[in-house]
Amino acid sequence: WSLGTKEHDANPEWEALHKEFHKTLIENSSSRWLKEFSETKDKLLLTYHGKNGSEFEIESPYTGGYQIKNIKGILAWCEQLVNQQILNLSLEHIKNGIKNARNNTKLKGRWEILQHSPTMIADTAHNVSGLSELMHQIGKEKIDQLYIILGMVADKDIQKVLSILPQHAKYIFTQANNPRALSAIELQELSKKSNLIGEVCKDVNEAISYVLSQATNKDFILITGSTYLVAEIDNIWIE
Repeated sequence: WSLGTKEHDANPEWEALHKEFHKTLIENSSSRWLKEFSETKDKLLLTYHGKNGSEFEIESPYTGGYQIKNIKGILAWCEQLVNQQILNLSLEHIKNGIKNARNNTKLKGRWEILQHSPTMIADTAHNVSGLSELMHQIGKEKIDQLYIILGMVADKDIQKVLSILPQHAKYIFTQANNPRALSAIELQELSKKSNLIGEVCKDVNEAISYVLSQATNKDFILITGSTYLVAEIDNIWIE
């Protein structure tokens, strides 16, 4: 099961149970103590306290502060897999797996930096928990004006997601070329209930071009709301 699936993503009881289980798992992990971390534009480096006071480093190709939580969860899950003798994983296996995750999975759209001046980020966050983390990360950035190119699928709790998005941002509502996609016009209308005001541009790449024609070098552009939407950004899946 995954929180990203249609069947379970909108189920608050299942999501609460998942979070509680995940929290308990991490609290019982002996690999949970983060000592320090540093971040560049293309990698995240974390130093952990392990068992018996030892230290080890994890390098992740995915940046963004919320990846620290993700890696913490990975370490906890791997420890349980080893303890239950389900998999024979060494620390080196885990470190290499995380370090090479982008090359091995080809997964992008995780705080994906598409350009600078202005900064443009693509992120596949599409539910309340993911977008909350994303907004927290953006809150750390020095921004003159925030532009959000937003597209979502129709089977999410749209209004709940919209309620956590910043009202000061300038929005461009768009849609993926997918039968699950919510129309950009309908998204615009729903967004008004949360005082999110913006324009409609049905193609994500046209929306990007439009925003780039408006933004200044100190602005920040975010493309988010749907994995399908991010996948349609020109060249984003090309290594």
